[in-house]
Amino acid sequence: MKALIFFITVALLVATPAFAAAATDFTVSIDTPDSYLVGTTGTAVMHIYNNGTSGSFGVVYLGMENWIWTNVSHIVIASGETKDVTFYISPPLSADPKMYSTILTITRESNDAKIDQQLLIQVAQTIDASLSNFTTSCTECGGSADFSVDVRNVGTEPFVGTLTADVTGIPRIFQLEIARGEVQHIEDSLDLSGFRPSDYTIKLDLNSTTRHIQTLSKDFTITTVQNVIYNSTSSSSPFGNFVTLTASNMGNVPMTAAMRAPILKTWWSVYSGPAPTTVTDTEYFWTMELAGGGHVEIAYSEIFWPLPIIIIALVIIGIFAYVQFAALSVNKMAVGRTMIIPGKDIGIAITIKNARAKAESIIVREIVPSAFSVSGRFDTVKPTMRKLHTGTELVWKFSGVGPGEERIIHYKITPNIQIYGGTVLSPAIVRARTGFRTIERMSKPIFLQGATSGTRKLSIEVEK
Repeated sequence: MKALIFFITVALLVATPAFAAAATDFTVSIDTPDSYLVGTTGTAVMHIYNNGTSGSFGVVYLGMENWIWTNVSHIVIASGETKDVTFYISPPLSADPKMYSTILTITRESNDAKIDQQLLIQVAQTIDASLSNFTTSCTECGGSADFSVDVRNVGTEPFVGTLTADVTGIPRIFQLEIARGEVQHIEDSLDLSGFRPSDYTIKLDLNSTTRHIQTLSKDFTITTVQNVIYNSTSSSSPFGNFVTLTASNMGNVPMTAAMRAPILKTWWSVYSGPAPTTVTDTEYFWTMELAGGGHVEIAYSEIFWPLPIIIIALVIIGIFAYVQFAALSVNKMAVGRTMIIPGKDIGIAITIKNARAKAESIIVREIVPSAFSVSGRFDTVKPTMRKLHTGTELVWKFSGVGPGEERIIHYKITPNIQIYGGTVLSPAIVRARTGFRTIERMSKPIFLQGATSGTRKLSIEVEK
C-alpha cells in the first residue's frame, strides 16, 4: 500500500506540473547525513523559505511511516521567513543496507499550492543478521507454548551463528547458516507441563561466531489448570475379583486424588491389597496428594477363599486315591500263543504287585468262557474251580503280599471249538484288605485272535 501511494504521488507530480508552478512563492530544501545506522535514530532537516505572503503550510510524508516521524503537521511562516521542520529517522535492525526513498509534501493551505520533495535515506548496517516476526502461540498458556522467529542475513557475507531460546534457564540452541539476503525461519514448541503457574519470559539471543548481536523477549503466563482423571478396570474369576484404580493429575498444580470402590459383601471373600484410607459399609476410600503431572495406581483383590481350599482338598484326595490305587496293581496277559486253535493250549498269566503297605486276604477271581476248558495241571497255586452257565470260575486265595512283593498265577486254557475273528477274555478281579480298607482292582481284558477263513461246523439237534 505504501509503495502504491508512492508511485501514485510520483505519477501525479509528472502529470500535473502546475503544482510546482503555483508554488513559486516558497521553496523547500533538505539536509541529510551521508547514512543512517540501523538501531539508531537520526534526523533530516527540511528548510521552508516563504517569499510570498504570510501563511500556514501543511507537512505530509508518504511511505515508511514506521521509520519516519515528525512533531510538525502545520507551520506558520511569515513573508520572507525560513522555518525548519525536523524529521526523525530510525531504521530497524532488520533493514537491508541500501538506499531508501520517500516523498515529503509541503502545501500552502491558502491556495493548495504544493511542493513534493524526495527524501533519500542511505541505511548502513552494523550487524550481520537480525531477528524479526517474533511471535508466540499464547500469552496465557497451558501445557505448551509455540514460538517462531525469522533470522535475516542483513550483512554482506554468509552468516553462521546460533539462536538461543531460553525459558527460566532451560536453553534451546538452534544452529544458523544463512546465505546473504536470505531468511531462516525458526519455530519450536516448549513443553510447560512441569512449570508451576506464574509469569514467564521467552528470551531469544542471536549470536554470531564472535559476538552477541540481538536480544528479543516476550512475556507469557502459565495459568492454573486443575484436572484429575480417574479410571478403573476389574476382572472376575472363580478365584475372586481383581480391581485396578488409577488417578492421573493432568493439571499443573498439586491436587488431592480421591478414589473409591464398592465392597463385595460376601462371607467367602477376603480383601487383599493396600490399606484404604477409610472404609464404610459399602465402599473403600483412598486419598493421596498428586503433584502436577503425577500418576498413582492402586491394585487390590477380593479372594474367594473357600474355592482354593476346596481345590487343595480335591488335589490331596486325588493324590491319596492315586497312591492307593497304584499301591496294588493287577495285570493279565497271554503267554506265548494268542491264536485260537482247537485242542492247542494257551497260557494265561496273572501278576499281582504291591507297592506300599501289606495287602492281606487277597482273593483273585477269574472267569474262563465256556468255549474253553481249563487244563487240570497248574504251574502255580491251584485255584478253587466252579462251573457256571457262562463258563468256569477260578478263585485263588493268598494270605498277603508284602510291600514291594508280587504274586504270579499261571494256568492254561484249551479252545474247544474254532472261533472266527477272535474273542475277548474278561478281566481278572483282585480283592484285598489294606489296614481297615477293602480295595478291589481289575486287570485289562485280553484279546485272542481267531481264524479268518475256513468252514465252521455247527452241531444241530433235530426233534423227531
